Amino acid sequence: MVFAVVTLAGGGGVAACKARARGDVAAVAPSSSSPQATTPRPADPIRPPTQAELPTTDGGIAFDNLSAQIVGLEAEVSRGHARLEERLALADLVGVRGTYASKIADYERAEALTDAAVREAPASAEAWLARASARATLHRFAEATADLDEAERRGLDPARTRATRASILQAQGELDAAWALRKADVALARSARTLGAEAALLGEMRKLDEAHARFVEAAAAFRDVSPLPIAWLFVQEGAMWERAGELGRAAAYYSAAHERLPAYAHAAVHLAALERGARALALLTPVAAASDDPEIEVALGQRLREADQGAEAERRLAHARGRFEQLLVAQPAAFAEHAAAFFLDEGHDARRAFVLAKQNLAVRKSEHAYELAALAAFAAGERAEGCTFAALGAARSYASKTLGDVMKTSCGAR
Repeated sequence: MVFAVVTLAGGGGVAACKARARGDVAAVAPSSSSPQATTPRPADPIRPPTQAELPTTDGGIAFDNLSAQIVGLEAEVSRGHARLEERLALADLVGVRGTYASKIADYERAEALTDAAVREAPASAEAWLARASARATLHRFAEATADLDEAERRGLDPARTRATRASILQAQGELDAAWALRKADVALARSARTLGAEAALLGEMRKLDEAHARFVEAAAAFRDVSPLPIAWLFVQEGAMWERAGELGRAAAYYSAAHERLPAYAHAAVHLAALERGARALALLTPVAAASDDPEIEVALGQRLREADQGAEAERRLAHARGRFEQLLVAQPAAFAEHAAAFFLDEGHDARRAFVLAKQNLAVRKSEHAYELAALAAFAAGERAEGCTFAALGAARSYASKTLGDVMKTSCGAR
């Protein structure tokens, strides 16, 4: 059992980049020299369930088993013996591994498998549904939506397409429309999957109390022992608290996710952003070795530089730059936002960042997309466009305080 994920946000985008630059570890734990360090603090009533409270199997074993399933199905496919159902199962498993290991090659393999399935079995609604999911992961939203429409024309129950449609709408910043679909899924079945997906969306909408209640309900509804869905839940709740500025609480959820599933790249990257020194390097090094996502290599390079390992840091950052250039050719829709954030910061090319941020806005009009476009515009000396982007973002239903602050400080808004 896994949860559908269609975004590629490895390091948390612009907000995480700014948090790393600020060194927000001080907000996670007080300095040992401060008076607060010796004052007992009440336990936070909001915390992830422990292993005793919500048992799951060993994360390393679970991930090895996932990879073994993939190896077995790949062998069947290579011999030409795999049935359609097995090829679609392989695409699903490869996509799951890509989600947790942050492996773009897996996303691309899933897309290739499902594309072949549609060509070979165009009458199969399941093939169209599978390709829609693979395309959505790579932010090919219009094509994914067309595939969902075709799956329904081929006889698929519209309820089967709701989760992917909701994920697409959420990634595009259409949060109210996505919520209507998430609520419909919950009304049909209050499962860990449907409740968890709604909780993550509510968190993005800044409905913190409702979201936390849904996260708790989702964990309580879990009827499996796989650590993968639980680690996903913890990362989603951690991201919610991080956006809200509750960094200690966020770190607790990221840490719990990492303990359940050490191979989970997003858990490691988010947690490392709230750590320093050897601990951050220990978190990032293994996931960077297993991933081909340049954002993870950027995070590792930054931490290596902080550790006075300048030569290795520069090597990592140069390799990440080259990898972004490759992905902007191969998967421009999926990586325009991530590359724009890189060029705005480590890449030291505000003009390039501005072009990419505008390209990203053509695909998704989310809060982060507007924030990135505004910041890139200001950095590139395009104040008028920056203020336009900030105003458009601030006018959205669930805009962050950051966009309002940008309007006041950079655009003279009241």
